[in-house]
Amino acid sequence: MLSNLNIIGVDQLDTRQSSEILEKLIPYIYRMLRSEKNDYYKKYSLTPTQMDVLSTLKTGSMNLSTLSELVLLDSSTLVGIVDKLEKRELLIKKVSPKDRRKNNLKLTRKGNNLLRSIPPFTSPILKLAIEKLGDKEKKQFIDIMNSILRNLELEDLMISSKNELKPVSPIATVL
Repeated sequence: MLSNLNIIGVDQLDTRQSSEILEKLIPYIYRMLRSEKNDYYKKYSLTPTQMDVLSTLKTGSMNLSTLSELVLLDSSTLVGIVDKLEKRELLIKKVSPKDRRKNNLKLTRKGNNLLRSIPPFTSPILKLAIEKLGDKEKKQFIDIMNSILRNLELEDLMISSKNELKPVSPIATVL
């Protein structure tokens, strides 16, 4: 499995080589974690994305545009997810008093109860992988991931300023 990625025994890498390796590693790790998360939330008849939406709404009522920015999904994708959650009575849409063209989304009591009943997801695979690292390695890994994220956000800011789009960086607030 992992040996197919051909990354073992590399001492020095240039940026291109590092990028090529990361382009293989990141999706591989993501798929493993995503599969694990899918299985976990399936027990509660939810997808990880639906759980992200519900968890985000736990902070309070918000419109679709704000929710879209926070869960990193475009509004057109989010509409279908919100509709399914509304049909299950886990959230409600209310017309915004400030702008009747917009809806505010809010968790229902049923949605809040469901959220409270679901233990936080902790990846056994990731836990196993990380527990084998020393404290210094764990800190270095987290620092490197944060640095990569900051670099991506900086790049996003530069691209956004050219296109006059608002950058989205809710992930940074988690780290």
